[in-house]
Amino acid sequence: IRYYYAQDLRDGKIPAAKMYVLQNLIDIDPVLAARIQALRESGATLVFLQGTGMAQLARGQSALLDQALGIQLRLNATNQTPAQVEAAHPLLASNVWNAAVSSLETARLKEVEGIALTTYDTNASVLSVYPASHQPAAAAVVDTNGAKIVFVGAYNLSRDAISRLAAYANAWRVSPPGNVIAADDQLLMIHPLTSGNIEVVLKA
Repeated sequence: IRYYYAQDLRDGKIPAAKMYVLQNLIDIDPVLAARIQALRESGATLVFLQGTGMAQLARGQSALLDQALGIQLRLNATNQTPAQVEAAHPLLASNVWNAAVSSLETARLKEVEGIALTTYDTNASVLSVYPASHQPAAAAVVDTNGAKIVFVGAYNLSRDAISRLAAYANAWRVSPPGNVIAADDQLLMIHPLTSGNIEVVLKA
């Protein structure tokens, strides 16, 4: 598992992988959209979380978003027909995505009125629904090249959900987790994986 910033993705510094969890991508500009589309074209599994592309939806740029993501994300509406969960989907094995019995608790699904995302994509398999509106809270699409796109209406994922997604992506090999360090001439920023002191050696 490795952690990167959105700027790293925009700059083309993300290495090849079988699965990417793209978190907090609220504003997806054309450069970032092209990078995401390239990840899809590589055949990787992409996981998008709550808030993805909110800026584009607010600006009426849903077409750019659809082309980049490969799944149509929209603001959740309460006046739609309740969605039906596709219970036979591989990601639902062992009820991992059932909010009533799994570690992806109901509390992780953020159905905040006005900003919660859903999908009405006819190609999507519904994996979970929001408790109030009964609209899709998690869904998956298989792209024409075999790439897998998954949306989850939560801001973070449980360890069990990540493991299930990794199996779905056939990404059974992972590298050791580590800290994220970003630096330039004026700033040193560290996002540690664990608590405690971190030794940093600055080379001249």
